[in-house]
Amino acid sequence: HFGSVKNVFTAPKEELMKIKGIGEKTADEIIKVIEEKFE
Repeated sequence: HFGSVKNVFTAPKEELMKIKGIGEKTADEIIKVIEEKFE
C-alpha cells in the first residue's frame, strides 16, 4: 500500500486507517511511536 517505510512514517492518520486491521486507536498508537523522541 505505501511502497516504503518512509511513506508509512509520513502517512496521515486517515491513510493508515485504510489498511485492513488498523482502526483509529491503532493509527493513533503508530503515530505516537513515530513521533516519540528517543533518548
